[in-house]
Amino acid sequence: MEEKTMFADWVFRYQYLHPTRITEKTKQKFLKSLLTDIMQMRTDIKVIEYDRKKNTASHNLYVGNITNADKIICTYYDTPPNHVGSYHFFDAKVQKKKTTLFILINSLALIVLGLLGTVGMLGFFINFETIFSVQTLCVAFIYALYFCLLGKVTKGNLFQKTLVRNSSSVLTILNMIKEQKEDKRVAFAFLDDGCYGERGLEVMRVASKKNAKIFYLDSIGSNEPLTLLGKDFKKAVIEKYHLKQIDSSKSINYLFSSQEIIENNQSIFLLSKKNLKQKKINMTNIKIALELLN
Repeated sequence: MEEKTMFADWVFRYQYLHPTRITEKTKQKFLKSLLTDIMQMRTDIKVIEYDRKKNTASHNLYVGNITNADKIICTYYDTPPNHVGSYHFFDAKVQKKKTTLFILINSLALIVLGLLGTVGMLGFFINFETIFSVQTLCVAFIYALYFCLLGKVTKGNLFQKTLVRNSSSVLTILNMIKEQKEDKRVAFAFLDDGCYGERGLEVMRVASKKNAKIFYLDSIGSNEPLTLLGKDFKKAVIEKYHLKQIDSSKSINYLFSSQEIIENNQSIFLLSKKNLKQKKINMTNIKIALELLN
């Protein structure tokens, strides 16, 4: 019962208290919370900084000895900006275009609404007896909210649903840390800069052994089935759950939940908006992930 309560606390914390990790401030709050949770289970924790630019920097959090580990289980923790349509795995260019399209469409819509609202309120301005009237203060408040909303839209930072992508993977690794006995051969990593690239992963790989087996989790908790891309997963578990495994020449093993479509004789893996907006985690996928990687 205590273990279930702990996991429920984590879900609440990262679904509602720290749902987005886009800005330096929100990422720092998330990392402090994550550190607090992990320190209840482990003490061999390290936070490294890289790519500092004036007042911003990126950070990876490691649990265990990344340098000497034979097996590293990792995921990214930063939050993707809003985008139109589905999420395409392994295609950062497509996702950037979808984010740009979201920003353009919604920014233009808000600007038009702002202009129409301004024109509509011109009559009220003419009738105001003093600049310090209650009406003036209300209008100023409305404009403040408007520009705040416009600022969020232009950054793609508006009402994201992040439980599936990628809080569910963060929660899966937290659960692994809790359930697995401390093993010097195994390390865990929570990586920055994973939404539109692999910069955090690159930094981790430089610090790790060349022959270390790396397992990279993404969007584990959707209602779509798990897909395995790589050769180092447990065969017995794959057969037990009839999982889809795809051979890959990549040195990294990817584990993610997705739909698969075929275009031009090539597999494309994606999650729909409906999947991304889920309010509950698919616990079956987490259970299977634990068995695959234990």
